[in-house]
Amino acid sequence: METALQEHWFVLDSCPAIPYRAARFGADWNGWATPVITAPTLATLLLEVISDPNGSYRAFAIDEAGRCTLQDHEGHIDILTRDTDGLYDLGGLGWTFRNRNDL
Repeated sequence: METALQEHWFVLDSCPAIPYRAARFGADWNGWATPVITAPTLATLLLEVISDPNGSYRAFAIDEAGRCTLQDHEGHIDILTRDTDGLYDLGGLGWTFRNRNDL
């Protein structure tokens, strides 16, 4: 019997109306979801984050090696790198994500 693959969706706690697709989730961080996502999903998410005039971030770039640099309004830099599957684990950002499947 064939079983359907579970779809993984998550939202930013600050913007629960916009869901994003996750490839999988890592272990929860302080009760929050830790999505692992593709490069296109990362770019879409970060475009939304930096377009928020009340948000903390102002710019991001993804280089040819897949390293993502994210800069906040105070000049602090966060760096995300791809894992061996080419995915980005957002758990290290310390952002508050919710697993939409649990809502």
